[in-house]
Amino acid sequence: MNSRLDHRRLASLLAASAGLAYATVGALVARAPQPEHHWHAPAYAVEAFFALALALTIPLVPFLQVGSSRVERLAVRVSQAGFTSMLVSAIASVAVGGDTLGPAFFLGLLAALAGLLALVIQALRARRQHWWASPVAFAGLILGIGLGDHGGTLLLGLAWIAVSIALQHHPRNGRVATASA
Repeated sequence: MNSRLDHRRLASLLAASAGLAYATVGALVARAPQPEHHWHAPAYAVEAFFALALALTIPLVPFLQVGSSRVERLAVRVSQAGFTSMLVSAIASVAVGGDTLGPAFFLGLLAALAGLLALVIQALRARRQHWWASPVAFAGLILGIGLGDHGGTLLLGLAWIAVSIALQHHPRNGRVATASA
């Protein structure tokens, strides 16, 4: 069996798991909104699932590439650094029982968005099979931010589940085929 295909299957499983973790955050927040400070059990659960989702997302970003250009490699690293910064903020927040390291979270969010946007632009230019995975991940993050506690992370979860489908149905030979018109 092709090791690249094995990596894609693992990535598909990770993307589905990240999607479920994000959706869990959305469901928990819809039931009990998370305060900024003085957390109780539900708020800890929200942040813990969010940290898990971020940790699962970081290794998935390279699978959103449609090519291997320098721009795409840089975009992947910037986006991964952004998600990592958000993860550090989430872990610190769990440790102190309230939102902390806000600037690290915000800068991480900007970096993740910038990297994903660059991947979207490359995907739109290439229009290869499953080119839509990076735009879906980007749109999910935008909607997650915009809708916040009103279903945003539920949609972000659905976006990563859609990415898992794209990864699962990748061509067997490991090559990305061009999409037909």
